Parts: sequence; C-alpha cells; structure tokens
Amino acid sequence: MIVFFYGWLLPILYAIGCALTYCTQLSAKADPKRRQIYWTIAQATSGLALLGVSMSIVSAIISHQLFGANVDALGLAVAGLVALLGWIVTNYSMRYLVGEPNQ
Repeated sequence: MIVFFYGWLLPILYAIGCALTYCTQLSAKADPKRRQIYWTIAQATSGLALLGVSMSIVSAIISHQLFGANVDALGLAVAGLVALLGWIVTNYSMRYLVGEPNQ
C-alpha cells in the first residue's frame, strides 16, 4: 500500500520564508527603502508553496492512474486550499498596504 503525499513540504517552505524575512529585517533596519524585499520574499514563498502543492496534486493523480498508488485526497485538498489562501492573502495584503507607513 503506497500513500502518496508531500504535504510536509508546505510548512517547511513557509518556515524558510519566515526565516528569510526575519534575517532580512535584521539587516534592513538602517535602510527603510529595502523593506520592499519583505513583500518579494512573501510572494516568492507563497508562489513556491502553491506551485509545489499543484505539482504534488498532478503527480499524485498521475501515479494513481499509472501505478494504482493510494492517494491522500483529503490531505492534498487541504494543502491546496492552504497554499491558495496563503497566495491570495499575500497578494491582497501587498496591494492593500501600499503607501502605509511601517508596512
């Protein structure tokens, strides 16, 4: 019985993005113009998470069709929704907070 799901990658991607933002924040305190890089890191992290989950869903479907592997459909659906919601919130927040001080 093969269970196919790479859902453990999603929290790791978000943790890496959080760590990158924190490290960038430590070096950007002196220059407020570099704060745009926070949004770039957040967009890249959410985009990579969405892409990774999408690729995991496609590969799970293919492996189920070709090899008969069991697929954790509920886990893939939840991971896909979490990744999609993270991408939507990141992109909406970036546009909503344009021009706000200390964004």
